[in-house]
Amino acid sequence: MTKKGELPIALSCSDGARACTGTISITLAEHREHHQSKTVLVASARYTVRAASSAKVTLTLSTYARVLLAKSHILHTVATVTAISGATPTKSAIKLTIHAEARAG
Repeated sequence: MTKKGELPIALSCSDGARACTGTISITLAEHREHHQSKTVLVASARYTVRAASSAKVTLTLSTYARVLLAKSHILHTVATVTAISGATPTKSAIKLTIHAEARAG
């Protein structure tokens, strides 16, 4: 992650016939009182990757996410990628840990 809150994500399109388009969103579960939790959107972006190639998508963290990251230095999030490379969209989710940028000195 950069100082400006930019987070590069590498994506690839394995479909050889057509380009892959879709959205990527990063969320985290914020725990509240009485065992309740709230899902907070940290970053999201749309992407297009040419057929049978890969690309880097840069997501910018929200101001709230940067404040949380400054306090705790680590965020445990879930990245959800929705890909449309045909008639039906494909959705996949992975756990993603975001670390604050290490300070020099």
